[in-house]
Amino acid sequence: LAGVFTPSPLGWFPLFIFAVARMMSPPHLLVLVLACLLGLALLPLPCQSDEMAFVDVTATDAMTVRFLDVRVKSKAGIAGLFESDPMITHDWTSKSQVNQTLEAVLRSVKLGHGPVAERVTEVARQLAPLYATFKKNGYDRLDAPAVRYSLHRFFAQRGWHIKGLEPAGSAWTASLPVTSDVRQLTKYIVPGWLLQQLHDRSEGKGLDLETLGALVVVFERLIRAELDDYMYSIFMTLELPLNAAVPRSKAQEVLGSFLAVFAFGSDLEVSTKKALEKLLAFLDARHHPWQQLRARVKDTLQGSETYTFATLVAKAEGLMEMYGELHGQACQKAEEMVSAEPSFSNGRLPLDQVKPIRAHHRAFLTEAPEHLRQQGAVASDSDSGSSGGGGESLMLANYLQSREMCLSTASYFAVCCPNKCESSYLSKLELLAQAPSATASQVAEAFKATAAQGESLAELVASTNGKLDIHGLPLARWQHQQYGSTCAQPVEASQDLNPRTANEWLSSEVDDVHETEELMSEMSVAIAKFTTLDLGVTGWEELPEDVEPVSFPVEKVIESPTSVEDFPVSSSSLAAFGQAVGQLSKMGLFLVLLGSMAGVLRTVVRPAIAGRSDSKNSIGKANCWKSGDCIA
Repeated sequence: LAGVFTPSPLGWFPLFIFAVARMMSPPHLLVLVLACLLGLALLPLPCQSDEMAFVDVTATDAMTVRFLDVRVKSKAGIAGLFESDPMITHDWTSKSQVNQTLEAVLRSVKLGHGPVAERVTEVARQLAPLYATFKKNGYDRLDAPAVRYSLHRFFAQRGWHIKGLEPAGSAWTASLPVTSDVRQLTKYIVPGWLLQQLHDRSEGKGLDLETLGALVVVFERLIRAELDDYMYSIFMTLELPLNAAVPRSKAQEVLGSFLAVFAFGSDLEVSTKKALEKLLAFLDARHHPWQQLRARVKDTLQGSETYTFATLVAKAEGLMEMYGELHGQACQKAEEMVSAEPSFSNGRLPLDQVKPIRAHHRAFLTEAPEHLRQQGAVASDSDSGSSGGGGESLMLANYLQSREMCLSTASYFAVCCPNKCESSYLSKLELLAQAPSATASQVAEAFKATAAQGESLAELVASTNGKLDIHGLPLARWQHQQYGSTCAQPVEASQDLNPRTANEWLSSEVDDVHETEELMSEMSVAIAKFTTLDLGVTGWEELPEDVEPVSFPVEKVIESPTSVEDFPVSSSSLAAFGQAVGQLSKMGLFLVLLGSMAGVLRTVVRPAIAGRSDSKNSIGKANCWKSGDCIA
C-alpha cells in the first residue's frame, strides 16, 4: 500500500521485492517482511513536498493558509484589497527554489559558458566602477554591507528595491537560523539568507566581483521564474490554453490580471475566474491609478490580433519595468508640487506649512508630523544652519526616499522613488575616482559645483587630509547642504530600517529580529494605503451591489506550481497523463499482489494469527498521528 501511494519512482521497489518474494517456492516470509518495511520507510516521502499547504476559508472570504512552517491570512477577490497587508500571501517563497537557483547560477559561472555565465559577466562589468570604490576586507573582497549596497544600486536603476536589503533585513540571522527542515522563507530574509550561504561557501572571505554579479543574476532569475509562475496560474484561472494563441481581448484580460496580482496582491490560489473578473471590473470603475495601468496594457498590445503564452510573458515583464517608471513619475510630480511652495528653500519646507497633495491621482504627505519625524524626514532648522529659527522643516529628499514612499509588489522587490543623488551625482563621481576616495576636483566635476560650492568643498577636503571617502558621512552631509532638494540628510536613528545615503547602507549589521519585523510592517502600510486609494470604503461589505465580491467556493481549490520547471508549457498535459498511468499501473500490480498475499498468510503465517487483536496493528498509525508525521 505504501508503494502505491508513494509519489515517487521509489514506490516501485517495495512492490518489485514483494513480487519476487511471492514467486519464490515456498514464498519467503523474511523477504516479504523486508518489502513491507521498505514500503513503510517510503511512506513519509509526500511530507517532503514544498508546495504542501492547508487552506481554511470562512463564509466572509477570510482565509488562512497554513504552510508547513507558517500561517498566512488572505482573502479572495475584491476582499483582498482591504487586507492590512495585501501582499502577505506573495511575500513567501520556497527555500528549495531559492537554493536551486543559487546552485544553478554558480554552476554556470564555474563552467564559464552559456547565457547565464554571459549575463553574470555583463553584470560584473556594469558593477566594476562601483566595486572599485569600496574598501575591501583582508582578502580583497566585499563584506555583507557593501554587497547589500551594490545590489541596491544595481536594481535602483529600474526603480526597484529588493525586499530585505536594508541592514534590518539581516537582523534575523542573529537569533533565527534557517534550519534544514524549513520549507518557506519570507522574501524579506532571502537576501540575508543568500549572503549567509555565499559567506559559508567562501569560508568567511567575502564576495569578489564575479560572485557579486552572480548574486544579481540569482535575483533576476528568481523574479523571472515567479513571473512565469504567475502567468501560468492566470492562464489556468481564466481557463485559457497554454499551447494556442489567444485574441487581443483575452490578452488584455491576462495582462490586467497580472497587474492585479503584481501591483494589488490578488491571490490566485483562492480566486476563481468570476472573482478575478469582478476584481478587474471594480478596479476599472473605482481606482484611478489602476486606470493608468490599464491604459499601458492597451498600449502594449498593439500591432497584433493574437498572442501566445510566451509573448504575453514578455509583455508582462515589460509591464514590471513600466510600473517602476510610472511610480517614478508620481514621485517627480510630488516633488515639483512641494518645490513650488513659496516658503520652500534648499530642499526644505516648514513643517507647519506641510499639507496633503495629490499627484497622479495619489495622495502624498498625509502622515502626521510625529510619523514624519520617526521616518527621519523632519529636521530642526537650527541644526541645518537655516535662518528659520528653531522650528522644524520637512526634508523633501528624505521624505521621497522613505520606505513608505515605496509600493510593495508580489515579486521580490518594491518600486521606490528614484534617488537622483545616486544616479545623477554619485555614479559620476565613482566613474571618475575608481577608488574609495576622491579629490576635491573630482567631486566638483561630478556634482557640477559652483564657485561657492567649490570653496566649501575645498574646506571639507582640507579637513580630511586631501581626499574624501566617496561613501563616507562627511561627503553625504555636504551633498545635502548643497543639494538639499536632491540629496537626503543622513539620519542615524532611521538608517537600519531606511538607509538613504551610502554611509547608512554601509553601516554595521543589526541583531534585533524586531527590526526585520518592523521593516515588513512599514512596507505593508504603504501598499495598503495604495490598494484602497479613492475607494471610499473600509471593506468589501460596503461596496455597491453591482460590484459585490464573489465568495470563494470552498469545494474548488486551484493549485499552482512553485516553479515553472514543474509545469513545462509544451508537455504539461502529457506529464499529467503519464503520472496518472504510472499510478494506475502501480495500483493494478498492488491489487494482484494483495490477492496473492492472502494465500501467503494461509500457508506460511498459519491460521493462528487470526486470533490476534487488531489493536496492535494500529500502533504504527497511532504513533504516526501522534508525532504529526502523517498530517501532510
